[in-house]
Amino acid sequence: MSELPKGWIESSIGDVAESMKNGIYKKKDAYADDGFACLRMYNIENGAIVWKDIKRMRLSDEELETYGLEPGDLLVNRVNSRELVGKTAVIPTGLGPCVYESKNIRLRVRRNLAEPKFVSYKLLLDGSRHFDQNAQQVVGMASISQSQIAAFPIPLAPLPEQRRIVARIEELFSRLDAGVAALRHAKAQLKRYRQSVLAAAVTGQLTQALPSRQAGWRNKSFRNISDKRVPEKSDGYFAYVLECDDGSLYKGFSEDLFRRINQHLDGQGAKWTREHPPVALIHFEEFTSEKEAVEREKYFKSGSGREWLNELKTRQTQTHEPAEKLLQRILEERREKWSGRGKYKEPASLEELPAESIPTNWTWASIAQIGLVQLGRQRSPKNRSKNYPTKYIRAANITEDGLDLTDLLDMEFTPDEQDRFRLSPGDLVLSEASGSPDHVGKPAIWNGEIENCCFQNTVIRLRAEGFDKEYLLILLKHFHRNKVFAKVAGGVGINHLSAAKFSKMSAAVPPLHEQHQIVAEVEARTTAIDHLEAELDRQITRSNRLRQSTLAAAFAGNLL
Repeated sequence: MSELPKGWIESSIGDVAESMKNGIYKKKDAYADDGFACLRMYNIENGAIVWKDIKRMRLSDEELETYGLEPGDLLVNRVNSRELVGKTAVIPTGLGPCVYESKNIRLRVRRNLAEPKFVSYKLLLDGSRHFDQNAQQVVGMASISQSQIAAFPIPLAPLPEQRRIVARIEELFSRLDAGVAALRHAKAQLKRYRQSVLAAAVTGQLTQALPSRQAGWRNKSFRNISDKRVPEKSDGYFAYVLECDDGSLYKGFSEDLFRRINQHLDGQGAKWTREHPPVALIHFEEFTSEKEAVEREKYFKSGSGREWLNELKTRQTQTHEPAEKLLQRILEERREKWSGRGKYKEPASLEELPAESIPTNWTWASIAQIGLVQLGRQRSPKNRSKNYPTKYIRAANITEDGLDLTDLLDMEFTPDEQDRFRLSPGDLVLSEASGSPDHVGKPAIWNGEIENCCFQNTVIRLRAEGFDKEYLLILLKHFHRNKVFAKVAGGVGINHLSAAKFSKMSAAVPPLHEQHQIVAEVEARTTAIDHLEAELDRQITRSNRLRQSTLAAAFAGNLL
């Protein structure tokens, strides 16, 4: 042991204790809302009393006197997990009449020898390490006795110095508390921002700057599929190509392309576009001189130019396929490729379109239209592993951060059942039920992490072909984190989403190229959020280390 500061003495809690008493135990029928507050082990956090989840019990006057807590009493937790046993807090003033449960010990110190907070801060510094070495282990829990608490060593400063040390600790801790509160507030703001990013993603707000989303056209159904935004003001000259409603291509040049396109849409452009209204901008190029633009227009009208433009039109039209056509094509392909059990059944469309507006070329769809929805296999005694033990995932394997496969179970899946319930790369899985509605529908993507893995009926699978799976994951995360699933789920005690309810939910579907862009935009933003959260966590950890170093300096006599 290092040398004590001048005037300090080696002591222990037993030397300064006036009394110690284990808490009260009462049967469940003694608990009542109109009773006295009873502090449990959960009410001790980071050296302070936390007034949350307070249980109340009816007490006799004698019990209240025997187990009552007074300001300055220390409440020491005597039964808990090994890393938490021995946590301590001082009872503050203004708490009101209350007692403490049997898993805690009340410690009263002799005020002429020790300041209660001085003792509490020493326990906060070294109590965890000391009791970890001395606690008894009983059925997964650690426990400490009054004698073990009494043996806890304390370097005891003169009482006036103890009070000055406590005042200095609290001054420094208040600054740290303010800093940590600001860090936690920033984390909460990031959480809200993460949720808003998901909401913006599935409503089109993240991709407003895409050329295909360019607004200002006289005809709202007109599309810019050139992959470039048309300048609303420019000193250049433009050669451009429009697709008309009969599939023909109109080639022209202009000094003000944005204005010229709107003239075509108003029927005030060329004779051809008056008779064949434009539906899309296929391509345009900007030049510094009129001569260059006119020459490029001539090339567009040449044989090789027409051939090149027809190929470009085919490519751009496929790339910018409207969501409604995408959905129709996917449903047709699903019908043609159907090889499942029984006759193919058309997925139910939405009975009523949502009131929310969505961008042009997006469409509304039911989840059933987006993909095949299936609930997993029920776990029961008859399905215990016998001849075909098969790994499966359950709701517990789906976390906020994705799949956790460290605790996979297995049960009997016959070969036929394996075909029905086997997960394939790209499948989306989500938790079907939870005790809290806010936890229903946690989603993840299965990427083939384990061969021949199935899923239990606490999990719903969505198997969708033709969509960007990462976009669908963003959609499901939005449903989960912005509490859309919570509103849909129902039940008493356990909240169930159910495959039927999930299938009927509405989803905004963007064109495929926009799905890819949304995924990139969300990934960029969430990566930035992840980095900021990691930095905030590092700062919070640093604050905790500063607390410990402050306490270490205090009990080495180096704080004043």
